[in-house]
Amino acid sequence: MISAAAAESLERICEQALREGCGGGEDGPCVVSPLGERLPRLEAIGDELILLNISSYHFRFAMLFQFEDDAAMKDRLARWVRSGSPLTAAALRDAHGELANMICGAVNRALCAVFRHVGMSTPLSVGASCLQHLELLNSALRRSWHVDMGGGAHFWLTACLSLSKGASLDFRYQPPAAEEEGVGELELF
Repeated sequence: MISAAAAESLERICEQALREGCGGGEDGPCVVSPLGERLPRLEAIGDELILLNISSYHFRFAMLFQFEDDAAMKDRLARWVRSGSPLTAAALRDAHGELANMICGAVNRALCAVFRHVGMSTPLSVGASCLQHLELLNSALRRSWHVDMGGGAHFWLTACLSLSKGASLDFRYQPPAAEEEGVGELELF
């Protein structure tokens, strides 16, 4: 069983990671739109998903990223990886994996503040048809988001939390306090 506080905390962690990972660029701020338990439209996605897992002894948090590789996304990712030329198919896949890895890494760091033994996988490419079989995971929680990176570039994230048999999850996430920037202080070494 997952508590309401834990479900809300996971949602906040994911939304914060998505905003930080996509950042604001010349195309404007990143807009994260929660879809709740609804899955993105299958026809709106490409042929593959990027899958990353965050696991502990008691849970597995699977994150599935879906990128629509239209001209806007290709352009945004080329600028994001600082490529002066259009991305090849392999470079585009690498950019997908790196963006997904950065976002999942931020979620992992936030969960490490609450759980001592948490590990993250490397990005794995799976067929997009896997999305229609998510019910087989018997997840305790499933959430999806549509992320607009600005300039017409967008992608989707679907996250599923599965618990070990008999396990429960209850925690409250408190974002770390922003470090205050000092002005005019002298630093001695």
